[in-house]
Amino acid sequence: MTHEERLKSCLICTNRTFNPRQGVVCSLTNSPANFENQCPDFYIDPIAQKAEENSKAVALENEKSTVNQARLVLFGLAMIYVVYGIIEGFMYQNSQLWAGLVDFGIAAVFFGLSWWSLKKPFIALVMGLGFYGLLVLLLGLIEPSTLLYGIYIKFVVIVALIFGISTARKLEIKQKNA
Repeated sequence: MTHEERLKSCLICTNRTFNPRQGVVCSLTNSPANFENQCPDFYIDPIAQKAEENSKAVALENEKSTVNQARLVLFGLAMIYVVYGIIEGFMYQNSQLWAGLVDFGIAAVFFGLSWWSLKKPFIALVMGLGFYGLLVLLLGLIEPSTLLYGIYIKFVVIVALIFGISTARKLEIKQKNA
């Protein structure tokens, strides 16, 4: 049993105390826990146990919130491309329907990824980041000035998706281990 595993028990035990040099220690022995499977002097502290459960619940909610923000980024990209599709396909004097349809297709991909991220957030967000990066690169090849146009928004989108991917992966690992 590792020290971290023992410490989990000690943190919710009534016999715990704090030593500034050693951290949480047993108040009966004034030393760090050294039991192998279960401490014979373990008595659960219901208040500490509830605080630990609340802490875990808050951390889980924060992680889910980060994934939801990334999901909303994909949804926001879809909405932006719907608006672009309406403008490019129908509102200009010499508008071209094909350009609007391309934008609607891109919007459909982002809508689909946003919806899919409800079931499989990690892979959907990875694909969303990849698709967005591909779009930025393709538009940059067509018109290089677009790479700098909206650079702050591109940065925010990429960072939000990366944080969402990282957090979704952590949640996925937690679910497999649970």
